[in-house]
Amino acid sequence: MNEALRPIELGDARAIRAIALENNHDLYDKDISKKNGFITYVGTNEEYEDQIKNSHNASQIYENDLGNTLGFIMIVPIKKIKNTKGFDQNNAIFKALIQTSDEEALYISQIAVKVGWNRKGIATKLLTKAITKANGRDLMLHAVHEPVKNVASISLFKSLGFEEIYQAAIDTKTIGGYRLKTKVCET
Repeated sequence: MNEALRPIELGDARAIRAIALENNHDLYDKDISKKNGFITYVGTNEEYEDQIKNSHNASQIYENDLGNTLGFIMIVPIKKIKNTKGFDQNNAIFKALIQTSDEEALYISQIAVKVGWNRKGIATKLLTKAITKANGRDLMLHAVHEPVKNVASISLFKSLGFEEIYQAAIDTKTIGGYRLKTKVCET
């Protein structure tokens, strides 16, 4: 079976939402999540469609030759966050994100792999493609510091060159802000 990366399209909202649901991306309930400025809960189809509309071309879908979505990475330019549904740039986390990045930076709002397809290199391929597509722009992301759940993710980010630039506490969790300065690709 062949697998391939392709750019995210508006029609992918339901598939990426389904992967987010099965990965339990609702780390907080919606009210706490919105208060703290994250789409860490699973957003509505409308919120995902709005993110796709505002996303950078580095946003990718990983699918097999049967058209099954196996993973995705959603990337929104920092300068578009304030106009994208689901983000509240007035909270402390997003203020830190905005203050530690330039306007041209890109924010990885979500990366997820379909349950059962983990540890097959899909997240690495998604991030590697995003790094190439960023073409000289900083990539920013947040990761929840949970001893069991995110150790592999944080290790992956660090192995690709992401550096932790700040930490913030939300309720009972610690959130790390990570940045990767990408290089301009010659074309």
